[in-house]
Amino acid sequence: MVASTGSVDITVVSKKTSVSMYGVSNDFTLRDASVVQLGVTRADVRSMVRDGDDLIIELANGDVITVRDFFANLDGGRSHLVLQDELEGLWLAEFVGQDGSMAFGYSHIYSIEPLLVAESSNAALPIVGLWAGGLAALLAAGASSGSRGDDRPAQAKVNPVNDKNPITGSADPGSTVVVTFPDGSTASAKAGGDGKFKIQNPGLKDGDKISVVVVNGDAESDKTIVTVDANAPDVPDVDPNNGKDPITGKAEPDTTVTVEFPDGSTVTTVADKDGNFEVQNPGLEDGDTINVIAT
Repeated sequence: MVASTGSVDITVVSKKTSVSMYGVSNDFTLRDASVVQLGVTRADVRSMVRDGDDLIIELANGDVITVRDFFANLDGGRSHLVLQDELEGLWLAEFVGQDGSMAFGYSHIYSIEPLLVAESSNAALPIVGLWAGGLAALLAAGASSGSRGDDRPAQAKVNPVNDKNPITGSADPGSTVVVTFPDGSTASAKAGGDGKFKIQNPGLKDGDKISVVVVNGDAESDKTIVTVDANAPDVPDVDPNNGKDPITGKAEPDTTVTVEFPDGSTVTTVADKDGNFEVQNPGLEDGDTINVIAT
């Protein structure tokens, strides 16, 4: 996050030499085509202005970052701007416009490695291709943010997360769920036909925050932020169920078990001293999916 002038973490990685420079000042000049990484969130960016070959970035708190020769034809091809968000990971910025204030948007990426390939080999063209539709939309709407419209997938429902068990929950069936960990690394999994997903827990600590988004094609959901509770109970084991018999299973003793039905309604009960629980079956149909958590 940004606090005051000069407080932004800026890293410049040369596409020509792959050498990284850390702790760069808020006003600097590129010598080679580079990947410029800023330690800010998308919400921190107020505007981006092109002044000749220079890129001027104004942040919401009033800080100004000037990247001189960002748009110049330097050795290695064109330069790239990437925001490095602690919770949401890496965001590649793209721009529309010549001199003056530019429309801009973002695309989520998992690594800067593809950006470091010199563009004389055309290796960067797929990245540009991914943005073709997005840039057209920016031109048409004059947008200044990475909004993806109303066709975004629904947010993931994430079960309580502790320090050891897999991260689980539900999302749109067939969509990709991406979890960003506190160190900026990410892990992903595809939601099954029932919408459920599971991602390995890397050893989170109590109080850590993770960000979860759902990706479907080029559309992305709003993020779900989850705070790790090292004492959170394990996810209950649920017995096979049909459309009439009670829903039963096993959880940690004396925990509160919540069952969510397909229509969004919920029912809760408390697991007994042996961990057994039981709730009434509302008349589930073949193929229905329920979500069961313990708190």
